[in-house]
Amino acid sequence: MKFEMPRTPEGQIAMHDVMLLRVRSALQDAAGRQEALLQQIERMISAGQDARPVHQARKNLHLQELCLRDQERRLQERLVSLQTGNSIFA
Repeated sequence: MKFEMPRTPEGQIAMHDVMLLRVRSALQDAAGRQEALLQQIERMISAGQDARPVHQARKNLHLQELCLRDQERRLQERLVSLQTGNSIFA
């Protein structure tokens, strides 16, 4: 199935709103996973276990979170431009 960008500004705004909700949901999930990994690292260190693989997973999750934050910012900017009619993409 091929994606087609909505042609009307209202359709584009609705699409970007949905995308923004999904990004924010992913950010909340990432925050919860970050906390869980941090607790697991602390348990492993206190038990004298090697926590490097879990620490690496936490670093990778942090990079994903940074990408999501950038995507959130871009979506917000796009929504503002669509709502104000100052779109560079029109």
